[in-house]
Amino acid sequence: MWSLAQRFGVTVSKLQEWNGLRGTLIKVGQTLYTSPPNRSLASRSGSSTSYNLLWPVIGTVTSGWGYRTRFEKFHYGLDIAAPTGTPIKAASAGAVEFAGWKNGYGYCVFLDHGNGLKTAYGHASKLYVKRGDWVEAGQTIAAVGSTGFSTGPHVHLEVRINGRLVDPATVLPKIRR
Repeated sequence: MWSLAQRFGVTVSKLQEWNGLRGTLIKVGQTLYTSPPNRSLASRSGSSTSYNLLWPVIGTVTSGWGYRTRFEKFHYGLDIAAPTGTPIKAASAGAVEFAGWKNGYGYCVFLDHGNGLKTAYGHASKLYVKRGDWVEAGQTIAAVGSTGFSTGPHVHLEVRINGRLVDPATVLPKIRR
């Protein structure tokens, strides 16, 4: 990956970000983005649609997308701190793909919104949905907690587009201050 980054004049961390990769190993024949992928969904008619995602909780962003301490570990999501028990809301309408315990995530909910868009919500203290349920945008799906690999109460939000992890901050509405 180092030689590809050098060839295209980008950093390895950007290649990892754009391709949702956790390490630097790639396989022969693997397709990689060498520039930022398009952040809009193309509909079947060929036009593009923006995501109308909602923030899952009102809180403080305590860890963003990217490398953490001393470039040792890449963080593939957005951590939003809020008090334990705060309702976690679905960012968009969709089907519950998974609701339960996953190592690292603790209690979590994975939603499939269709058209290649999926979201994941980790570290919950309680789950209010089950696999197969349909949820509406803004519906409470879980409660903030500190389960799994967690340092305090927060929701870990991940966004996948066509199977690739993307920075949630690029598809969530900007916060006005």
